[in-house]
Amino acid sequence: MVKAWFISLIVGLLLTGMIIGGCSQQAPATPTPTPTPVPAVLGEQRADLSSYDKIELNASQIEVSSTFENYGKENLIKELGFWHVEIPKETDEAWVVVDLGGEARLDVIAVRPRTEYLSHLWSGDAAVLEGSNDKQEWIAEVRLELNHEELNERDWIAFVLPEDIGSYRYYRLFISEPDFISMGGLALYGEGGIPVAKLLLVLGKQGIDLSSYGKIELDESQIEVSSTFENYLKENLIKEPDFWHVEIPRETDEAWVVVDLGGEARLDVLAIRPRIDYLEQLWRGDAAVLEGSNDKQEWIAEVKLELNHEELNEHDWIAFVLPEDIGSYRYYRLFITDPGFSSLGGLELYGEGGIPVVEPE
Repeated sequence: MVKAWFISLIVGLLLTGMIIGGCSQQAPATPTPTPTPVPAVLGEQRADLSSYDKIELNASQIEVSSTFENYGKENLIKELGFWHVEIPKETDEAWVVVDLGGEARLDVIAVRPRTEYLSHLWSGDAAVLEGSNDKQEWIAEVRLELNHEELNERDWIAFVLPEDIGSYRYYRLFISEPDFISMGGLALYGEGGIPVAKLLLVLGKQGIDLSSYGKIELDESQIEVSSTFENYLKENLIKEPDFWHVEIPRETDEAWVVVDLGGEARLDVLAIRPRIDYLEQLWRGDAAVLEGSNDKQEWIAEVKLELNHEELNEHDWIAFVLPEDIGSYRYYRLFITDPGFSSLGGLELYGEGGIPVVEPE
């Protein structure tokens, strides 16, 4: 009896296992979702973009993952400048975020390599263009592919985007290339967003009577410069008839002078003097910008400063009379992006505010 009962129990358990096993084998498996592939767009140089509308940008619309020294985000929208990530890199990732102020659909994104440093850009499809309307959730739209063998080290590289990408307020260029460290420029083409006013151009003129303006007295402790050569230092900018000279050989096309006024001041006039008999060592055209800041971190471009060498002599002061509606700042920066610039004979500021300099007894 016991043996028969035990055999019956074993048979019952076996049958139950078969039934349960059979049921589990017949249950449909939950399908694994297949991720939507992100299409790749190959960047090309010398593309004709004249049929696209360029979106004007200013530095306040741009954020970057990190910066190295003075090669900041504002250089992405300046000719001959470049943005450089921190060195040494703490991560393989780098990014640029642009806020268009409202939803816009992009047609083209273009990047420019740092001149002669194409190798500083990413290789292959290690960059993605993403979009967002809240800066929290990012949607990958396209991969941006670079083939260095087909590119030169100077020209803009255009990525013509698919017509079906979304419309966003924020766009992020997300780069996951460990060798990426710099980019010379960024341009967006499309429709929408909030238009940005272009910088006003101010032409420098000689022979202007500045007696009605209040000159701001400066000393060398208030001045910083991007670099110096031998004994042609920053203090020469406020000494007659000396001059300041940038480093030779130059490591970058950029040069700058920063003045700390000690407190907020609004400028009426900025004046410069060429190094005597060396007018050609100043910048040409509108390759200089006057910027303002109250923290030396965020710089606001106020006006472009233009020089027409054919109308200038090599000795006299050159005055830029500024618009009445420019902002009031503690720090002012003369930012020059002309590779031919190398010296400046003098710098004067006219305006109201700041903290007066106490002359030593």
